[in-house]
Amino acid sequence: MRITSALRMSATFPLILPVLTLPSIPQMNVMDAGLRDNFGAEVATRYLYVFKEWIKAHAGNVIYLQIRDTREAEMSRGSEQNSLVSMLTDPVFTIQSKWATMQSFYSADLRDLNTHVFDGKLKYISLEYIPEQTDRSAPLNFHLTQRERTDLYRSIYQPQNKKAIDTLLHLLQ
Repeated sequence: MRITSALRMSATFPLILPVLTLPSIPQMNVMDAGLRDNFGAEVATRYLYVFKEWIKAHAGNVIYLQIRDTREAEMSRGSEQNSLVSMLTDPVFTIQSKWATMQSFYSADLRDLNTHVFDGKLKYISLEYIPEQTDRSAPLNFHLTQRERTDLYRSIYQPQNKKAIDTLLHLLQ
């Protein structure tokens, strides 16, 4: 399989990049794993668990670096139910709007479990995209404007990202 095919298969997004069908018998649809684990916490946890004994015996600190397009501790705002229609439709849209928050909680649970299992050897570092304007989010398109590129670049200079980079550099020494 070509690497570009694997990348495309991991980039399914409704209406933009549709689900792919593998040429197999029976045919199988392939969807972006981000639907289940957008931050890679489950895959990383499984990997660490498989090599748990070896890591404990042969490794010093293990650096777990997570690069996020959202803020980990940011809560999405609640909705106001001021009509019968909103009361009926809110449960459906709540799941969609809170999906990243639910995945953040799941990721944090796995991180806490990993920290305990590895007796302090696991050093968790998170870099987050923090937009300059709080009502903005990471753009979901293939062609970023100059303003979007600048905003993404400047995010690395946010205090918590600078602290994370300092911690990473210290651990790498």
